Amino acid sequence: MPDFMRQIREEHKAGVAHTFLLHFNVTDLARDPIFGYLTMLDYLMEQLNDIGCDVVVAYDRSQGVIFPNVGLRSEYQKLLGLDIKLPEGTEVKRPPINSKLHIKKTGIPREPEDALPRLEQLLRQRLAGLRIGVIIYFVERIAPNGDPVDLPEETLINIETIERWAMDLEMKFLGSIVLLVAENLADVSPQITTNTHIRIVEVPLPDYQDRLEFIKHLLNLPEPEKKDSRMQLVNKLRLERNMSPEKFAAMTAGLRLIDIHDLALKAEEVDKPITEEMVIQRKYESILYRSRGLLELIRPSNVLQFVGGLDHASRYFRPIIEMLMRGDPETPMGVLLVGPPGTGKTLTVEAMAGINGLTCVRLKTAREVWLAQQAGTFETWERMYERDLSLALTTIRNLAPVVVFIDEMERFTLERSTGFQRILPIELLNFMDNPQNRGKVLWVGATSRPDLIDPSFRKAGRFDDKLVYLIPHRRDRADILRRMFAKHKIPHADNLDFNKLAGGDFPEEITGADLELIARRSFAIAQASGHKQVMQNDLMAAARDFVPRYSPQVYEFLSLLALREANSRFMVPERVPDSIRKIAFDGERIDKAKIESRLIELERELRIRQGSRYNF
Repeated sequence: MPDFMRQIREEHKAGVAHTFLLHFNVTDLARDPIFGYLTMLDYLMEQLNDIGCDVVVAYDRSQGVIFPNVGLRSEYQKLLGLDIKLPEGTEVKRPPINSKLHIKKTGIPREPEDALPRLEQLLRQRLAGLRIGVIIYFVERIAPNGDPVDLPEETLINIETIERWAMDLEMKFLGSIVLLVAENLADVSPQITTNTHIRIVEVPLPDYQDRLEFIKHLLNLPEPEKKDSRMQLVNKLRLERNMSPEKFAAMTAGLRLIDIHDLALKAEEVDKPITEEMVIQRKYESILYRSRGLLELIRPSNVLQFVGGLDHASRYFRPIIEMLMRGDPETPMGVLLVGPPGTGKTLTVEAMAGINGLTCVRLKTAREVWLAQQAGTFETWERMYERDLSLALTTIRNLAPVVVFIDEMERFTLERSTGFQRILPIELLNFMDNPQNRGKVLWVGATSRPDLIDPSFRKAGRFDDKLVYLIPHRRDRADILRRMFAKHKIPHADNLDFNKLAGGDFPEEITGADLELIARRSFAIAQASGHKQVMQNDLMAAARDFVPRYSPQVYEFLSLLALREANSRFMVPERVPDSIRKIAFDGERIDKAKIESRLIELERELRIRQGSRYNF
């Protein structure tokens, strides 16, 4: 039995509460030990029946009052391959649902202001000592979160009715039970979510064992008697050759059982086994939808092998990821990646997503979500963002172990609303500080302007480790170019000399991203010259044509900002560009006093006002 259902049963039996608010994964499948996999609504109805409710009904605004339809339920289970066969001789002790129901099922109003009083009459009935179970699905649609001044009177009455039910001792003593169901807790009226008589119960995503059990169920489905039979939409699950059920269960972390079932349906439709790419795509879509656009799955990549000069990042993250995967409470809560654009900060996170099936997601800013939707004002979307953030954080907790990436952290501070500096949502900061998330959630922030990030991010424990990224040393350019040619499968002459780009003829301000661009341009030049592969002249032409994105002073400024953040020499590249070493180092020691002095000079030269973003 799932933990959330066990909690409801125990607290109801003990008389702690008779009204419960279930939230998060409330549109999934759940396994009933007798009937197999049911929709969450049907599962909750059967569980209330098993608890001892003589009458079970549900309600949502679009359908009105819903009565269990066991016959229809049985048909969809068979069609979708969700039913189970009990071992021979198994005794079913549970009575048929609503066997004592003798009321007229038609003519019950659909609108909440009419339906709720009728449901209350049912909850209060005393005839024959019947116990009543009522499920209000999508309760946020009849009792939404909003300013009471702006809500219609009918909605306020709905909220007050539910509150009154929760505090009603008569209903409690009759043994009645009310389940309120919502996807996002923040969408429900605070009068309900903060009512001490209503117990909040999170329905989590299925864990590894839940997913593996469901996958094995689908793998063991009987073959249909006829190949073209539509009596069973899902045939026996097929996985690609190198994918075991255990690997598939691990890869589907973060998916609901219904998502896995949809994968099986899609594979059946195209008559192909389920592939790794199909799982990744479904996971991407599911996380984006469930978080209402706030979270984006970072697709796995082995890109780090194509990037040179990041050995210090590999050395740092390798043991950290191992700690995270085993749930070690000594895992850091967060790490900050600092350095100029194009130096490999984002690539590092993309590489982490491919290690041992680790899930990595990116948390978007409110402005980014608003621009993607292109609707309404930013202030409106900002309020919606903070409400949806609750759902995103619950999703993150259910994805553990997980890496959460915040790119361009300074933008969380730079956004403004109604003329005032935007304040970071307190719910986000509380989540970061929660010790229960240590060893489960690793926050990774990236910025080229650490001087502009919100001071709240600097609280001890949030981003204590600072990993510095710098422009690659000239001696690293050849290695990076080789990797870039390999990454993009660019054909080149065997005698191509990559070391020529390390010379003084080319500017020092060339990042790893710049070298990638030079490699790709060299191939375009080769093709324009009629070459089938990149020759030495093609590469040199692309390098001589390249113009750095920023001036030397800007790169110096951003590099010194990064080094000013450093709190461990281990987290700084071994080879530092000569121009930066002369300013920022005294031997092998980072000289913060010299850095501060030079930064003040650069701010004057670049006319950077303190706290301004400039254009980089």
